[in-house]
Amino acid sequence: PDTCRSTCRSPRCGDGVTDSSEECDDANEDNTDACLNSCLNATCGDGVLRGDLQEGQGGYEACDDGNDSDTDACLNQCVPARCGDGLVRDDVSLGEPGYEACDDGNEIDGDA
Repeated sequence: PDTCRSTCRSPRCGDGVTDSSEECDDANEDNTDACLNSCLNATCGDGVLRGDLQEGQGGYEACDDGNDSDTDACLNQCVPARCGDGLVRDDVSLGEPGYEACDDGNEIDGDA
């Protein structure tokens, strides 16, 4: 790899050239697109909500809380938790919006 750019500057993240230590380098300061400012590809779970995609497009994130918990408001698939998703939220208390005492993964009442 070239250790000197045509601008006579050393390679760095953000210079627009993807070097071997970088996954991407889009040379912008927009951290909500496909390439993070750290020169890593944006992924679900990185804690940065992508703003460059619409719902239905591959890679779209409705939420991204950057943790590995599937029992809070944002699931590991970057979709909001909801009643009927099969996961019991543990981040809310009885009486608070979103509280679940159980969640069997369906919307059928009376099936235990």
